[in-house]
Amino acid sequence: MVLSGAPQTAPPPHWEIRPLTASDMAGCEGLHESVHGYTRTNELRDALATGAPIVVLRDRRVRAPARRAALFRWCLMQGYRAIRPMTLMAIGEYREPQGSYFPSVLY
Repeated sequence: MVLSGAPQTAPPPHWEIRPLTASDMAGCEGLHESVHGYTRTNELRDALATGAPIVVLRDRRVRAPARRAALFRWCLMQGYRAIRPMTLMAIGEYREPQGSYFPSVLY
């Protein structure tokens, strides 16, 4: 689901939400590998080149803010609106994520 909007309240003080930088790459790769079993290094580089991605840090570590359903509910409560449904497609064996799931829309 692609969402549009801005939060109505500030994040908790120990959270930092900002544009992704090259120095965040290792943390993003580690998080994705722990959840999915592989990294998205090239995709992250491509996303970084667009200037569009954001990163969420908690206690200076790249984090996924919540499980899918909880994150979606929080977004809706904050005033975000769903603007486009997305479909997950996999080539080869599908691996159920072992944490929060953030699909790519760059393909």
